[in-house]
Amino acid sequence: MLAFANDLQHHGRYLKEVNREMAELGEILDPHALVKLKPSATKEIIENAFQDYEQGIKIFHYGGHAGGQGLETSPTDDVPRITFAKGLADFVGRRKGLKLVFLNGCATKEQVKFFHRSQIPCVIATIRPIQDKVARQFAIRFYRSLSKGQNIKTAFLDARDSLRGIYPEDGHMLTRNIFWEESQNNDQFPYQLLTDPKQI
Repeated sequence: MLAFANDLQHHGRYLKEVNREMAELGEILDPHALVKLKPSATKEIIENAFQDYEQGIKIFHYGGHAGGQGLETSPTDDVPRITFAKGLADFVGRRKGLKLVFLNGCATKEQVKFFHRSQIPCVIATIRPIQDKVARQFAIRFYRSLSKGQNIKTAFLDARDSLRGIYPEDGHMLTRNIFWEESQNNDQFPYQLLTDPKQI
């Protein structure tokens, strides 16, 4: 399941690359898997999809604004809503088929512990704010490698090395952060693949 959310109310926070990310990932994955695209995902839409497909969802990908505590899902009453990671992880963790969560927003590493506690073995997260364009490019390269038969680790390394060949250092572009804050760890690659050895 590929879930995306964007801020349509505030022009300065609209992420131009989210729709491209959704379309391109759908094209990459469609020949290889049943893909469920959720373009304006609310908390309820995500939960309903997991209930509808139970153990059929193997990958959950989120693209949009995020932070350490949760994901900014689409508003249901004109107010952006934060879906907190602890509750979401507990909910999706009861569907035992889930193998990978990819949190493609800013500074999502703090959320990983909740998904590992819910017995989800692999999580891709970010250690700091991530550029909108870089987020799309990393996701495209990762899923392209995965669709060619690579395992999760190799696909992650392919995406990492591809981006290192384009961006030697972080620039100043719109990020996928819920709240603006100073970037930290700018000298480190922003994505990490975090695995729980007890679940693999």
